[in-house]
Amino acid sequence: MHQGMPPSPEGQIPRVIAYVCQVPSECVKDEDRAVRSDAWAKRQGTSHAPHDGAFNTTRVPIRPETGLPDPDHLARKTQVEVNDDVLRLAGELEY
Repeated sequence: MHQGMPPSPEGQIPRVIAYVCQVPSECVKDEDRAVRSDAWAKRQGTSHAPHDGAFNTTRVPIRPETGLPDPDHLARKTQVEVNDDVLRLAGELEY
C-alpha cells in the first residue's frame, strides 16, 4: 500500500518501502552479522534489531486476487543491481 492505494492493476509503478533500524557497527555481534549476511545472500529478511539476536525470516507474499503464494516474488527480489552502495546498506561492505 502506498498512500492508502494498492499498486496499479497494470503493475507499471514499482514501489519500495524500507523500515530501517540502525546502530553503530561496533554494536553488532559477529554471530548476528553472520545471520544477516546469510539472509542477504538468500534474499531473505531478518529480525528487526540489527545488533542483538538476529534470526532469518522467510515470508512468501500472498497475491490478494488469488489468495495463493506469489510465484514471482523471488524473481523480482533478485533483480536488484548490486553495487557498492547496496552492499554497504546490506552490511556486506564497510562504510
